[in-house]
Amino acid sequence: MEVPFPVLQGEGVEYLGHADEAIIAISNYRLHIKFKDSVINTYPGVDHEISVPLRLMESVESRDMFQLHIICKDSKVVR
Repeated sequence: MEVPFPVLQGEGVEYLGHADEAIIAISNYRLHIKFKDSVINTYPGVDHEISVPLRLMESVESRDMFQLHIICKDSKVVR
């Protein structure tokens, strides 16, 4: 399995795994989730990749075993 993003200088991937519809990577710099092509993310304006710097995260919550809520320090919520 390949890392789904270009690695920055000094960045090292700590975890690389997959879910049913996504590839999840955690580096020493960021959490990156790349969704596989599906009906949901082919709509215009819907991102098929999420990249959140670790230092921007305030808290992470697991909901209903299938949802991950990331609350950021700049008041954004990534679901």
